[in-house]
Amino acid sequence: MQVIVARADEVGPILKKVRRAAKLRQEDVALTAGCSIKFLVDLEGGKGTAPLAKVFDVVHALGGRYLLEFPGKGDDRA
Repeated sequence: MQVIVARADEVGPILKKVRRAAKLRQEDVALTAGCSIKFLVDLEGGKGTAPLAKVFDVVHALGGRYLLEFPGKGDDRA
């Protein structure tokens, strides 16, 4: 599944849908991601100021990855 995200506060609710579809509990994802349940609750609730590194940990715990796209030609690597 690919999702286009335009704002930081859109990430958490998407992760919540993915977690629920996978039938995972918040406790399990938080443990795997190495974050607190409160952090995950806040993130899933749309908190747009969550530290990016922790958001990446949750994405990875759910089996996801990030893809950044920018207009223009060139090498895909930074």
